[in-house]
Amino acid sequence: MKLARADVAALGLAALLTAGVFAVDCLTPLGLADWVLYFLPLLLVARVGPPRGTLVFAAIGTALVALGYFFSPAGSPAVFALANRSAGVAVLWLVALLLGRRRQALETLRRSERKLGALLENGLDAIELMDANGCFLHALSPATTRLLGYDAGELYRRNAFELIHPDDAPAVKEVFGQLLQRPGEHVQAQFRFRHKECSCRWL
Repeated sequence: MKLARADVAALGLAALLTAGVFAVDCLTPLGLADWVLYFLPLLLVARVGPPRGTLVFAAIGTALVALGYFFSPAGSPAVFALANRSAGVAVLWLVALLLGRRRQALETLRRSERKLGALLENGLDAIELMDANGCFLHALSPATTRLLGYDAGELYRRNAFELIHPDDAPAVKEVFGQLLQRPGEHVQAQFRFRHKECSCRWL
């Protein structure tokens, strides 16, 4: 995975923050919840790092929290300090797992969007989005222009039934009504649609 320069800079900042948090941890007495500060670089890693970066950081954070236990000056009783740090490690891993899953879900969504975009861009089918009245809201595929001659902006808010051949419009309205009553159902209709140059195309 290739990172942008800004992402590399952000990861570098995350590394500096991690080192800074460890230094602060080693200078403060045991018992203080310094491990909370590790969430700052964790959030940076989750935003710009590789997909499994949060888990890698959780492992690094666990090691640093453990080292901080031995290098920090005396403070609270050892048992309390150990329990505090154990809870910190558990929370760190929990947040890292949640952030990692969120990052994977976003990556999956982006891949799906890219595939859908490529399909719409290169597909032969004219895919349109209309409201319940049959008015065009958005032309989703360039095939609309290739098949019918209209640009996306030319169809916006126009009623599709005004462009359907009068002999075919009643049957298409009936099918459209069925689709509105049963969303998600697949319906088919064959009709003539007016081309921008006033001729008709069978769809």
